[in-house]
Amino acid sequence: MKVVALATSVLGCLLVPGVAAANQACLSDGMVAATAPGPAGGVTVPVNCPVEFYVGDNLPRPLAVFRNGTEVTGFPFTDVDTLEVVRTRSVCSSVDPTCWDWVQDTRGMAVVSYTPGTPFPAGDVVGLGIPGGNAPFAEVTIGAPDTCPTRVAFTEEMCGDPLGAPNSCTGEAFTCDANGRVEDSGGCSTGGGGAGVLVIALGALGAWAPRRRRRP
Repeated sequence: MKVVALATSVLGCLLVPGVAAANQACLSDGMVAATAPGPAGGVTVPVNCPVEFYVGDNLPRPLAVFRNGTEVTGFPFTDVDTLEVVRTRSVCSSVDPTCWDWVQDTRGMAVVSYTPGTPFPAGDVVGLGIPGGNAPFAEVTIGAPDTCPTRVAFTEEMCGDPLGAPNSCTGEAFTCDANGRVEDSGGCSTGGGGAGVLVIALGALGAWAPRRRRRP
């Protein structure tokens, strides 16, 4: 895995609003509803509208449909589009779990959709996952008839190795020097090794240090 030097330009550190926080699992590695959450949280799709999810191209097929937590058949989700997510990921070293840096990669995703032929009743919770009795990866709630929502844009995210997870270090064998800085990297990072910060204005760039520091 290549460690990308994002600090060669201050613009290289800018990310769009709405990306996920660093050091959480990448949503693009799984499934996520393609409809934006409502003001109270959770995702609601009107009963008369297509139910759509983003599905990472790393996941096996076929997919399983879940209705109120139970795997069901008869609701054929089909691929209707594809996209690519650019990911700025915070990763820890495979030789020193306390030493972290940034990498950048991409994940292809499919848009899968079920257009109601036999609609799910309002109030149902519909999920998508892997067959075999597993829990769904992502869920939406079916709501009353309404105007169909547009897909929420999902083209960029900030994420990383889940903290505390066994064998979570996905970076290469890079090391930190005696000052806690990544050696021979130059990655765009936060000082002190804290969780990554979404930068939405040039004025916020002063809080970013030039190298990733060793975690305490």
